[in-house]
Amino acid sequence: MIISLILLITGLSMLLFGLRALFKRRLLTGAMTVLIGLPFVLFGFFLLLLATNFYTYQKLTHEMTVARIISQKTEAGFQVGIEHSHANNEKFILSTDQWQLDARFVKFKPWTIMFGSEPLVRLERFSGRHNDTDKVVKNSYEFTAGGSLLLNLSNQLVDMSGLIDTYFGSSVYMPLADGAEYLVTASVSGLVARPVNAQAENAVSVWMSQ
Repeated sequence: MIISLILLITGLSMLLFGLRALFKRRLLTGAMTVLIGLPFVLFGFFLLLLATNFYTYQKLTHEMTVARIISQKTEAGFQVGIEHSHANNEKFILSTDQWQLDARFVKFKPWTIMFGSEPLVRLERFSGRHNDTDKVVKNSYEFTAGGSLLLNLSNQLVDMSGLIDTYFGSSVYMPLADGAEYLVTASVSGLVARPVNAQAENAVSVWMSQ
């Protein structure tokens, strides 16, 4: 980005100098300066477009950490600990095959990415989930609305200015296993969960083969 700006400034300065020379009828000096300055401008503009596209791509694919989920096998099922921005650590009991995390998103207009904007995320619910759809899920927990104030302020202050693109909900689920650890991140598209250790990777492998 800096190199492209330097090239643009240098090239534009040479173009202006060359045009001034041409205006004063110093044809050879003016023509040579313009011919040298023009490639600087074109190459600088090309690098600027390249850097802008790369920066936009990074922002579109950027993921921020939302939660870390660790499960331990117990007699009652699984004790699941969650570390997230709303609290240091919360523990839940699940008697299911999988866990599921639900969140609410506020997504801003695509052009605001150039200014470093990220979606606002509020965790809403953590629950169990069965492979067998006939089984009833009894474990469902609501998160404390720690992010509701930020979400409400964004609605009131930003929505009127037209910066908000949309509101949407996103969910992610993964299999439970003894000692399994998962990292949940958020992007402009929603939630993403990834296994962190071998126990989680093995659980996902078995789950995907079913």
